[in-house]
Amino acid sequence: MTAWTECHIVALDGSQHAIALPAAMASRGVVRAPDWLVRRLGLTLEVCAGWTLRPAGIAAATASQGTEGPGAAHSRPTLYLVRAVMAAAGKAPHDPREDRLHAEWQRVQQLNHDSDHVRVEPVNVLAGSAPEHYVVALFHCRGIVGADSCQKPIYDTTHQVEILCDDAFPAEPPRLGWVTPIWHPNIQHAEPKGVCTNKPEWLGGMGLDDLCRQLFEMVQYKNYHAEMVPPFPLDQEAARWVREYAEPRGIVDKKRGLFVDDKPFTRPTVPTKITVVRPERRAIKILPKGSTPPRIKVVTKES
Repeated sequence: MTAWTECHIVALDGSQHAIALPAAMASRGVVRAPDWLVRRLGLTLEVCAGWTLRPAGIAAATASQGTEGPGAAHSRPTLYLVRAVMAAAGKAPHDPREDRLHAEWQRVQQLNHDSDHVRVEPVNVLAGSAPEHYVVALFHCRGIVGADSCQKPIYDTTHQVEILCDDAFPAEPPRLGWVTPIWHPNIQHAEPKGVCTNKPEWLGGMGLDDLCRQLFEMVQYKNYHAEMVPPFPLDQEAARWVREYAEPRGIVDKKRGLFVDDKPFTRPTVPTKITVVRPERRAIKILPKGSTPPRIKVVTKES
């Protein structure tokens, strides 16, 4: 009897599909994609070029990724569906990961254009490839970076985080590392300074611009989770400070709309001026009986 293994299949558009494949196929490296799988994903079978399944790179799992708790690991292999080409064609196989990286780079550039308080810069870019490594060089908003000996918050207005789209991207969220001092229940204030991200939202279609919005609102304390319930706070010391000191004193409280900063993530849209032209009102007046023939007079009134 053939053994089957449930796999994560990443299609060309970056969408994720949980599909059972023969265990031997899931563990053999690059293999030809079955025709039934190609049809199931809505793709076209071609005579001269088929489709292959390429295993994703193995990335180290950290407790800072996702909301599944420390020690969560991949239990299902991730395979990318890639267009195979004939050797004579002289072209490289289609890489859905590279397409996604290019799309994310466009979204990042649009974010840089639309925001006055966020700046995202690519680093270590290989020639001919889309960026994989970013530094959010500027989060210009008020945030809490520590607590003094009296437990009072220490504020700063410039924050920085690194974003790395490693080999597991986009099947996994980017790896994040905070650079500047920070004090937040879901960001480690000490090394390795990991960040808790919402993995289900990422798999549901979140992009790097959406991720930057989430991080921006975390700095502002519009977004935080300090309760000791799943998903548990990543920085329990900061979470205890929020529960026992900050919320009781009204320093922050997302339930009551108390934040440390209220700057907009992107520039507000300027409404277009609309000129309203009032239509003429017309009344129809029928003259008294006796007029031969009856006359109808149109009277124009100003609004």
